Amino acid sequence: MNREQIIKKVLAKVAEEVGETRKKVDISDFLISRKALMTTMRNINGGKPSFSRGPLEVFEITEGKYKGKYMLTDGFHRLFALLLKGNKKVDIIVYEGNSGSTSDTPYEVPTDIFKFTNSKYGGLENLADEEVLKDLLNKV
Repeated sequence: MNREQIIKKVLAKVAEEVGETRKKVDISDFLISRKALMTTMRNINGGKPSFSRGPLEVFEITEGKYKGKYMLTDGFHRLFALLLKGNKKVDIIVYEGNSGSTSDTPYEVPTDIFKFTNSKYGGLENLADEEVLKDLLNKV
């Protein structure tokens, strides 16, 4: 077993023990608000890109209308960058539990859900024109 295989095996064991699952999903499986993406866009444009790397952190919705969709808890800038770059699949870490929330669920479904598309920018062109998106792509 080489070093990379050992590291993957150790990470998988740790993930299992802390109640998380790693997988790759369609970017359109996220429920995210337009407001959150607009805020992220302003941050990036203002010189505050993501310095984080790695999978996005999510909770999976396990019941109701949005069962099987994911609520992003960490990685808004990374998600925005992935959309700008045209990615359709994304690596995620799915957490169990409620992240310290006092409610029964760890998330609140946004009322202004962003509509992902199969376009070049995944629907971001509905938030800003293509020239702005091209400029943002140089900043991520």
